[in-house]
Amino acid sequence: MFFRNRAREGRAQVLIEWAEAQLGYRARPLKDSAFGKNRGANGLDWNGSFIQAGLENSLLTTGVSHVSTSAALAHYFHVSQLRKEPQVGDLVFFHVSADPTNPLGQPHIGLVVDTRDWRRDGSFHTIEAQVAPEAKQANQDPTAVARRVRYSTDVLAFARPDYQDLTIREEDASAPTVRLARFHVRGSSRDISRAQLALHSLFPQFRGADQGKLDRSTLSAFNRYRRFRGQVIPTEHLASTVKDLGTETGQFRTE
Repeated sequence: MFFRNRAREGRAQVLIEWAEAQLGYRARPLKDSAFGKNRGANGLDWNGSFIQAGLENSLLTTGVSHVSTSAALAHYFHVSQLRKEPQVGDLVFFHVSADPTNPLGQPHIGLVVDTRDWRRDGSFHTIEAQVAPEAKQANQDPTAVARRVRYSTDVLAFARPDYQDLTIREEDASAPTVRLARFHVRGSSRDISRAQLALHSLFPQFRGADQGKLDRSTLSAFNRYRRFRGQVIPTEHLASTVKDLGTETGQFRTE
């Protein structure tokens, strides 16, 4: 049980310590959790929101949001960061959904904190959210943050993120201002053009859109950006997505 990368060791340890501090947390019924609420996903599965909260509170980023665990899994596959054997600090995606009433839901996710028995019996230790308070009482509602012992047969894939320090971008007073009121499907505006340039900076393959217009290509790029961030807000709430895009890229401010 050791890290091969010293920089990763330190960053992952910060995340593990944060997760340990959350042990014993209990969500309210109907998936009402602080982790989901703070990420616009209250009332939905919150095991991924827990991981995302840990990264944010640890000032770390992996290049993708984990609110949608399916989107996160697809990202790690795309960047070739999935593994068959665990290391401490890995994320683990399970075959099962976090919601026992929805077996076809998004895969459950956890944080690997101990792998000392992996070679002996294929087991490893995790900290997970949205699990039953007591491991031996599976009929309990999954409302807790708790430790678990898992086995290789439970695993869909391990992800070994390239943990990076989160850069807090200060607002650039010289950045152009984008007026959110201009984001509608009729007409065209320079405000939409600036957002299109920001989308292109994140997704170079985004091209061919009608400049300054919310055409199908541009709306599709916004939807991709939502999935990239793990956002589950309704499509009509475009304003909050535009704000996030401006903050993340630093290419414009909003009013």
